[in-house]
Amino acid sequence: MTRHREIPFLDIIEIKRDEIGAYAKINVILEDGRLVIRWGLDNFTFPYIKDAFSARCFDIMPGVAYKHRLLIQYAVKNNDGVKEFYTYIECIQNKKRKDVEFRCSEYFASNLQWFSKIKNIHELSSIEWKDV
Repeated sequence: MTRHREIPFLDIIEIKRDEIGAYAKINVILEDGRLVIRWGLDNFTFPYIKDAFSARCFDIMPGVAYKHRLLIQYAVKNNDGVKEFYTYIECIQNKKRKDVEFRCSEYFASNLQWFSKIKNIHELSSIEWKDV
């Protein structure tokens, strides 16, 4: 896959769960700036995205740094009449890239669709990461 090398970038910083719920801490890079956001995750998507984020796609040596980028796209597969939603994290190490597919909820897919319509960083101010 090579269709996702343009801004916006959604660089994943961490995938965790706290007292509020599951979330992805994401550094969003748009044409007009960058902003760290808290993207709330539903219980269905959380374990799948966490596993994809933990993937060490090119693991030759322990401790090698990876960058993980959430791609703003999803696929719908029909499994015996049941819709299954999938999306991708791009795993990056130096110049190597690999897309890791993971299952997600329809809700998460709809959030990706919403995100694809964001045109400037100020539209994300309501979900800006705030250290407590």
